Amino acid sequence: MDVKEAWSKTSEKTKSGWRKSAAGTTNVLDALSPVCAPFAARWDMEADRRHQLRTPENLKKLMDAQKAHNSARALAARAKSERTKARAESKNPLATGRRAARVADKAARKGREAAKADLQVARKDYPATLTQVAVRAHAVHVLTAGIASYAWSTAADWTTWPGVTSASLIAAHVGGLWLGHRAVTCAVEDEDVTADERRLMERLDPSYWVGHAADRGLAGTVTSPPQMTPAGIVCGVRMDGKWSVSEFKGKEESIRALLGM
Repeated sequence: MDVKEAWSKTSEKTKSGWRKSAAGTTNVLDALSPVCAPFAARWDMEADRRHQLRTPENLKKLMDAQKAHNSARALAARAKSERTKARAESKNPLATGRRAARVADKAARKGREAAKADLQVARKDYPATLTQVAVRAHAVHVLTAGIASYAWSTAADWTTWPGVTSASLIAAHVGGLWLGHRAVTCAVEDEDVTADERRLMERLDPSYWVGHAADRGLAGTVTSPPQMTPAGIVCGVRMDGKWSVSEFKGKEESIRALLGM
């Protein structure tokens, strides 16, 4: 056998294997993307809400609230110290100095609580970004997992599952967002279809339909892979228990809008 021919056949088999593997991976990702899409959509909605609240006006209110809270804490600490000092100077609970220090301490504590409540409101009005919240939460979990791993380990055996669990959570979080934001596409391999037919087949594909049906009021329905036949494009639709054929037919306008017709 010619060496060049043998090399060519080997290369073709390798390329074919890679194509099949890549196609299989793409199919798996296309199936997982619609599942993670609600998580990514909720993340985007919350991130956008927080971004809109982070205005210069709300930042100024937060800074003022922090300054007032720090001042109230310092005043409460001084009032508490004065009350302790007054108690030490007089054993009579009705003494003028003790009563004045007690009233001042009570007023300072109320002011501190009011300043703390105002600070909490200001923090809600100017929240941290969702990315910052996620990083802090994962950092706390990683720190806790590291301490647990160290505490439960021995010289002969290291406990690694807390750290592995923490890393898995981070990977699941990042992977879920990536899959949810991933654009699902359908490749039509038939070269004899027109551009309009190709566009319709791509939108009738289950990967596209499931990801966009809920926006058109068609949640609970899923298509089967479309087929090009001599009679045109043929595609089945599976409906869950809340749907009937007549109800689905009544959604013709929504279906046409989903298909871009």
